[in-house]
Amino acid sequence: PGSDFGLKYEVAAMYEKLTHSGMSPEIVAEILTQAQEQMQPIRLKNTALVDAWVAKYILDHTLIAEPNHSKVQVFMGPSASGKSSTLVKYAAHLVVKESKKIAIVSADTLKVGAVDQMRIFAQILNVPFAVVRNQLDWHRVLAALTNVDYILVDFPGLGLKSVEELSWVKNLLPPKELEPALHLVLSCLTKDSDLTEIGKRYRVTDFKDVIFTNIDESIQHGSIYNFMTRFHVGIHSFGCGPKVPEDYEVASRERLLDLIFKLSKMSKT
Repeated sequence: PGSDFGLKYEVAAMYEKLTHSGMSPEIVAEILTQAQEQMQPIRLKNTALVDAWVAKYILDHTLIAEPNHSKVQVFMGPSASGKSSTLVKYAAHLVVKESKKIAIVSADTLKVGAVDQMRIFAQILNVPFAVVRNQLDWHRVLAALTNVDYILVDFPGLGLKSVEELSWVKNLLPPKELEPALHLVLSCLTKDSDLTEIGKRYRVTDFKDVIFTNIDESIQHGSIYNFMTRFHVGIHSFGCGPKVPEDYEVASRERLLDLIFKLSKMSKT
């Protein structure tokens, strides 16, 4: 394994391990080529030392999103990526654990029942709720929500495959002067090639970071590292189950390494 990229036999096991976890063969080959160049030949024969070198490399090169304190936080992404559930978990996290005043805004007028679902969650959390249908609505909403710390916005699930969808999304986005934090929400269950294609389409929105959901259902966690590397974007957080707010994790380098190397098994207990 890896011989097509000029890798030595000593790193073949690591190549197989990383590609099995979902990391791209090209990205793995680049990492292990550097390992071959920087490690002494005698040390390459020690599997534990190769594991340690690669683990440190992944830790050093994992990008974690800086805390963004923008008042407007937008959750966008394709359909069924987990945007709404992630928003609710994050909302509960802010209210319960950080004692923040928040409001929930739904911009998803396409999906049947999406607005009503967000309204119910807002009632459960006892926070203000509003609906935005175009950019003009933002001035009305912001004028009514001056006393909150954060406004969390649920965007419609779109693939941005057409000019019409792209134009519609741009018309829905908060005004640039608000400096909104745009979070791209993706599912670990999505194929790596599809994640890359989605990232290319959403790049026009200038998303600030990425949130990965369904990490408890996938074994291909290397795709997280692939996306981060290809788009040079920080990881914001992880969704790891259906519970609110327990199944929400702020991303860390150590957690991503744990997922890729499968150092610990996730438990629902």
